[in-house]
Amino acid sequence: MTVMSQNSWMSFNTFLMPSCFCGVRHSINSNPDSNPDQKLQAVRTSLVVVTIFCLSQWMVGHWSGSLTLQADAGHLFSDVFALGITLLALTLTRNPADDRATFGHHRLEIMAAFLNGLSLLGISVWIIHESLSRWQMPQDILSIPMLCGSIVGLLVNGFTLITLSKSGRDNLSLRAVVLHVASDFVGSIGALIAGISIHLWHCFWIDTCIGFMVAGLTLLSAIPLIKESLDVLLQYAPKSLNLQEIHQFIADFPNVEKIETLQIWSLTQETTVLCLKIQVKSDLDSSDRDHLLRHLKSKLSQNFQIQEVMIEISSFLLPISREVHPIFKQSLIDQVLYSP
Repeated sequence: MTVMSQNSWMSFNTFLMPSCFCGVRHSINSNPDSNPDQKLQAVRTSLVVVTIFCLSQWMVGHWSGSLTLQADAGHLFSDVFALGITLLALTLTRNPADDRATFGHHRLEIMAAFLNGLSLLGISVWIIHESLSRWQMPQDILSIPMLCGSIVGLLVNGFTLITLSKSGRDNLSLRAVVLHVASDFVGSIGALIAGISIHLWHCFWIDTCIGFMVAGLTLLSAIPLIKESLDVLLQYAPKSLNLQEIHQFIADFPNVEKIETLQIWSLTQETTVLCLKIQVKSDLDSSDRDHLLRHLKSKLSQNFQIQEVMIEISSFLLPISREVHPIFKQSLIDQVLYSP
């Protein structure tokens, strides 16, 4: 049975192992880039590089008067914010589960992704506002500093994009940062095109048009990210899972008589939880129940990629027919008139 991935971005190269009694699917990830230490190192390196370039880009954009470079610098500042939040989240999620955080601290990554999506939304609104202002009141732009800033920005954003994309395929918070940097990369390309057009043909209006384009691309990347983060935070079932199909699969499972409760939600983007309460035949002994429990957990994990499975079993009792006393079969009048 094939389960579609939640996002075309994701690639699931997971090797399933036999489930233990706890029902948790234990996996071996062969991708070395998913190592938490490598993720932290990639984020730290990117944070230092982007912070330095953000300050340089803002000064060059302010000096040259280029809205595209200033928008790119503002976007870089949102990258610094996104990288900082992601670094904090990745660090805190390494803490073990405790008495209160029994599932661990992995939801912090989703919160980081949600905040990064909001920052993308905010920066796009700012770029649109500045573009409208420049459209009404055009300003002179120094093309040479703009070209130099855009070329350096293209190199820095390209380096950061390569550094983060290897580790961000299976992590929503890192993917949010990659979307930030990807938007910056596109902005740098736009700034380069605008700088060449301004230098050769004095087309100052193209700077404002590219600002609108960068804002539009940023909105297109921010809205799905915010929605996907909210789906996890609101404990929605993953879109890749068909609840009716899972319900029918459990209902058709041997010795299952009735499904009382079926709840599915995303703990993180990588972890799906299923909570199930079923009734089974009353003639099953303890060993049969244990076998049913292990088998059902294993099949749910393998067929639907559900990592955490919690099942409660109760007996399905048939109603017992009892002999009714003859006194209750006669009416009260018959009892009075015809009783000896």
